[in-house]
Amino acid sequence: MRRTVLAVVVILVAGFLVAFYIYSQNTRYYIESSIGTPPYKIDRKTGRIWVLYGERQQLVEGSDSPTKRRSPEDQALQLVKKSYGETPYKLTLQMMKGELRIIGWRVRRIDDQVYLVSYTFDDGSGSRGWFWEVNLIGDIVRNVNEDPELKEKYGIMD
Repeated sequence: MRRTVLAVVVILVAGFLVAFYIYSQNTRYYIESSIGTPPYKIDRKTGRIWVLYGERQQLVEGSDSPTKRRSPEDQALQLVKKSYGETPYKLTLQMMKGELRIIGWRVRRIDDQVYLVSYTFDDGSGSRGWFWEVNLIGDIVRNVNEDPELKEKYGIMD
């Protein structure tokens, strides 16, 4: 009797696990739509999002999983890139003559919510570049190069 009950419980649990697995695999994606906007296909497992255009779908940039947290440094860098982009800096550097060593992107923590983000290079006369103060709580990006008080605060020379 005891073995029969144990066998039935094992079979029921195994059946439940198989059914749950099949259910979860068949509900991995869902479609979100609203009036006036194209529908979105959302992957519940990875958090990736695609915009649907008829039978074509296009992955939305930066559609990382909501459970996958980025570091504050990465958030600050992405906020600068989103606010200012990279193209003007690359164009400026492409037009420069002579020696050029790209140092690139750097992020320095100032306090719990403020970061100093820089894109720098060395043209033989010293390190120069573009600097931004990023406040993650307010999603605020301020151009340090254009603010004399911020330049003095962070010790940035022309």
